[in-house]
Amino acid sequence: MSPFRTALIALIGLLLSPLIAAQEPVEEPVYVYQRIHVLVAHHDNRMSLRVWADGTVEMRFPPYTSQAGQYRWAASAEELAELDAFFAAAGRHDSGVLERARGARGEDELVLVADADLVRFELRGAGRAPQTLMIEAPDAWSRALPESAELAALAQTEGALLDWMRTRAARVGR
Repeated sequence: MSPFRTALIALIGLLLSPLIAAQEPVEEPVYVYQRIHVLVAHHDNRMSLRVWADGTVEMRFPPYTSQAGQYRWAASAEELAELDAFFAAAGRHDSGVLERARGARGEDELVLVADADLVRFELRGAGRAPQTLMIEAPDAWSRALPESAELAALAQTEGALLDWMRTRAARVGR
């Protein structure tokens, strides 16, 4: 590289460094929800919801759904309270919920749910240790293991959150 080019790059870096330093770090969302459709052979196979501390909500539906698209808005206090309730309910569960439900069955009884969607809840925030729950579709498993009240509660929470998302998508528009 020529000395002129090296000096030019150094000068550009010097001029841009105050701008780069002034940028605030990218904040992570406080809530994340995803449902990954494992049977969809497409890279765009997930529904997602992200909520930031400032109340910004971002939802995404894949192209094969009736709500297809991306949605972003500033949530009302009521919407944030509803989201807090959904994620608090999901946060009462851990990744062992499915194993506990399977373990409640007899050892000689095998229950399988083939190709279940994956569901992920992430909770982060002030004064809270980050928590991630990744589980095979609780709705499918709660039908296969109806005796598990814990799994049924998680399936109900996820179903209510999905209904909430679909209702907001219809209301907010793209």
